Amino acid sequence: MTEALHDHPLRQGGSRPTGARRDIGSLVAPILIAIGAALLFGGYWGVSDSVDPGDQIPYLASATLPGLALVVGGIVLLLRAEQRRQRQQTEALVERFDAIIAWLGSAGDERPNGSDHQATPTSDPSIAP
Repeated sequence: MTEALHDHPLRQGGSRPTGARRDIGSLVAPILIAIGAALLFGGYWGVSDSVDPGDQIPYLASATLPGLALVVGGIVLLLRAEQRRQRQQTEALVERFDAIIAWLGSAGDERPNGSDHQATPTSDPSIAP
């Protein structure tokens, strides 16, 4: 039985990627969010100097709306990268569970000493049926 424990699926390394390359979206997303935040701040700064809507609209159109679009786009890229990572982790767990189930199934086929683990009648009179 101890030899079989060395083949146990939990003792094996699994299929975790070591040093897996990062998705391009997770690298670009923080940059997009930072640029979008800078545009939002610049748009707010330009709008706050004037009370005339005619002076505010150019700031809204050229800085605030594109900045908001970049921030939302960066967040979407981050969420996609997180979903992809979660999916890979789930697939790795499923593979390990399948390996454990297969290992347990193969361990159940082995019978120690050729016995079939069935109850044998005893001749002890103190045990009542």
